[in-house]
Amino acid sequence: SRYGNASQWAEGLRSARFFAGIADARAQMSRGQLDQAQAQAEQIVRSGFPEKAPALELLADIYEKQGRFADAADLYRQAGAGGAQDEKRLAGRAARGRALAAAQRGDYDAAEREFQSGLLLDRDDPWIRYEFARFMIDRNRPADAESLLRSLSASQNPDSLYAAALIRNDLGQPGAAELLLDQVPQAQRTAAMRNLSLKLKTDSGIARAKARGQTGRAAEGL
Repeated sequence: SRYGNASQWAEGLRSARFFAGIADARAQMSRGQLDQAQAQAEQIVRSGFPEKAPALELLADIYEKQGRFADAADLYRQAGAGGAQDEKRLAGRAARGRALAAAQRGDYDAAEREFQSGLLLDRDDPWIRYEFARFMIDRNRPADAESLLRSLSASQNPDSLYAAALIRNDLGQPGAAELLLDQVPQAQRTAAMRNLSLKLKTDSGIARAKARGQTGRAAEGL
C-alpha cells in the first residue's frame, strides 16, 4: 500500500542517516578530531536507531583513543551483548579495554588476566597482542613480549605485520620493522603503513649516508 511504502521509505532514510553519521564520525576520528567525533557518535547512540551496535563500537573506539579504556570496554561489551554477528570480536575488544584500564590504574595482575582472556576470546585480533607485548615490555619481561612478537610476525595478516613493525621500531630495531612491512603487499597497505614504511626507508638512507661519510673521513685521516 501507499502507507506501507511510505513507512519503508522513512525507515530506509533513517537507516541511511544512521550509517552516514557513523561514516562521518569515523572520518573525523581518522583526522584526529576526537572531540567532534565523540559528540557525533554520542548523538548517534542516543538517536534511538534499533540496531545500535555499530554506534556503540564507534564510540568505544573513540573513547579508547582518548585513553578512556574502562568506558570503551563497557561499550564494547554492550555492543557484543546486543547479538552482533561478531560478538566474540567485540568481547575480545572489551577484554582489551579492561586490560588497558587495569594497567592504567596500576593493577598489573588484573591487566594480565584480561589480556589472556582477550587472546582466548579473539585469537585473530592483532591489536590485543600488540598491546599485550607493549605491556610486557613495560613490565621488563622481554621474553614474553618476544613470544607475542613472533606470533604477530608469523602471520600473513597486514595488521599483524604492521603491529609487529611498530613494536620493532619502538625497540630500536628499524631494520627488522622494515623487513616486516616489506611483507605487506602494496595494494593492502593503509596510509599509516605507507607512512611508516617511508619513514623507515628514509631514516635508513640517512643512516647509510652518515656511515659512508664517517668512513670517508676516517680514510682521509690515514
